[in-house]
Amino acid sequence: MTTSAIEAAISGEDACIYAYGVIGSQVRGAAKPRARKALAEHRAWRDRLQAQSTGIVAASIAYDFPFPVEDPTSAKQLAVLVENRMVGLYADLAASVEGQAREDAVTAAMECATRAIAWGGLPQAFPQG
Repeated sequence: MTTSAIEAAISGEDACIYAYGVIGSQVRGAAKPRARKALAEHRAWRDRLQAQSTGIVAASIAYDFPFPVEDPTSAKQLAVLVENRMVGLYADLAASVEGQAREDAVTAAMECATRAIAWGGLPQAFPQG
């Protein structure tokens, strides 16, 4: 397994977990449980990746967002952004591993792409973050 690809995916998951804490505080209605579910799913993938990693990847205390997240609209934009970024990280991971690890990376990428669309993102052949 390529250490840099798995470490990048772990770091990306940590950033998603942080982002979903912010997203969850801004969204309302049906989006609130969707944010909680996404948070739990990102934690599960992060924990799974950490179990496969030989090193320790420390999470940042905080992350800077490319725009202010102050309302439901900007929170949904952030969700699309972080999900699409994870698609790219999981694609990189899938390219560097084989067997079950590749299947897992592809599954994670598909889940992230699906969540990005659910948050209002447009389908993309190669999501950009």
